[in-house]
Amino acid sequence: MLPDGRRLHLQDGPIDLVIQAFGEATAVAKTYRAAAERFCDLLDELCAELALLRAPADLLRRPTGPVARRMHGAVAPYAEEIFITAMAAVAGAVADEILATMNGAADLDRAFVNNGGDIAVHCAPGRRLVAGMIDRPDRPSLYARVKIGGADGVGGLATSGWRGRSFSLGIADAVTVLAGDAAAADAAATVIANAVDLPGNPAIHRAPANSIQIDSDLGDRPVTRAVDALDQADKNAALEAGLRRAEALLGRGLILGAALRLQGETLAAGACSGFPRYAPHPPNCKARGLPCMPDVIIRKRLVSVEEIFHEGGPLAAKPLKRGAIVAVIKNPFAGRYVEEIAGFMRDLEPLGLAMARALVAALGGDPGAVQGYGKGAIVGQAGEIEHGALWHVPGGYAMREILGDAKAIVPSTKKVGGPGTRLDIPVTHINASYVRSHFDAMEVGVSDAPRADEIALALVMTTGARVHERLGGLRAADIKGEDGLR
Repeated sequence: MLPDGRRLHLQDGPIDLVIQAFGEATAVAKTYRAAAERFCDLLDELCAELALLRAPADLLRRPTGPVARRMHGAVAPYAEEIFITAMAAVAGAVADEILATMNGAADLDRAFVNNGGDIAVHCAPGRRLVAGMIDRPDRPSLYARVKIGGADGVGGLATSGWRGRSFSLGIADAVTVLAGDAAAADAAATVIANAVDLPGNPAIHRAPANSIQIDSDLGDRPVTRAVDALDQADKNAALEAGLRRAEALLGRGLILGAALRLQGETLAAGACSGFPRYAPHPPNCKARGLPCMPDVIIRKRLVSVEEIFHEGGPLAAKPLKRGAIVAVIKNPFAGRYVEEIAGFMRDLEPLGLAMARALVAALGGDPGAVQGYGKGAIVGQAGEIEHGALWHVPGGYAMREILGDAKAIVPSTKKVGGPGTRLDIPVTHINASYVRSHFDAMEVGVSDAPRADEIALALVMTTGARVHERLGGLRAADIKGEDGLR
């Protein structure tokens, strides 16, 4: 047991499991004993068939061991299309086998088996787990969270990328996949991560896999060893290549969701509750038994930063920065009246968080430097003003979370308009709406948006007071911070 007394740690050679079960104490103890017993011979079983597992997957040659069969089944859908070996699913398959053993030993409320970031999960009806996602093991920090519920159909999640412990043919920092089990997620994450690529780009440094690890199942195939800084166009091209692969797997029912991460940028597809989303074509949620509103479908994103040195008076001691980010999304309710739309606010939350992070980064990367904020929405002409109101909660929630303990209500505005419509977004101090020096506004708009069936969602942040403020009133230094007003 680990020092916390709640998690079980099992390690044998390259297999390193962290396990936690939730339920009655006797049931948890029983499942831990079962997991430990099953683990004893597991590595030996795999080694007995290692030559077959390292060979290119062959639909006519199936291994015999239970974990090896899980591995083979996970990679079989790709065997006739691309080079892949069963080793692409080994970590997930091991996690699945141990979790299945635990579930067979006793009834649990929740459980997970984490095999180096490839995780088998179990949630009873009405229960859920929350997993954090990181993109750099060498510099771990959360870039998103995913909520997994008992009704979501998710049995596993896995991450692949060139920075991970296994080799990758692509350049993604991390691709995290949700699927029906961990082995399927593991194989799919490998396939999608390999597709995030820029063939021939000089910024990508590769070496033959067997020059690094002599017995690698990848042989002399070039694997990624380093990726220099990429410009935005290259990052977009690589991510979109991976996204196309993820969408194809979604369409085939092989995965439930995927998040692709490259040098601070994220694209995602899927309809699992709480997952950050990006999908040109919404998957059929009902066909998969998933409780969801329509997907958030992004057409484009725009980031703009102004640096103001003066407004006709003396130069400011410190220039004011005003930044805006606009995401143009498809309006899933355009052209008709839909009574129940409130659930879409929750679906917008991951987008709000991603936008808030990107805007802070554009302003210099320090959330503590942001002193003012606001939000707004422009609804295309086939929508209604209420569709813009969907942004109130997720837009404000996102900025408050990213900026810390911001207390003031986030001022907002919205309108219905066509492409090129401009919107003046009001700005107030993040901790006290009555601070007069920070009363401000920023005009936003996109030349070709919103189209009739779109919504342009905007966030605005500023780094200080107006450059020549001199009208008195409550000063930022005098904020009491009690009610968000003064």
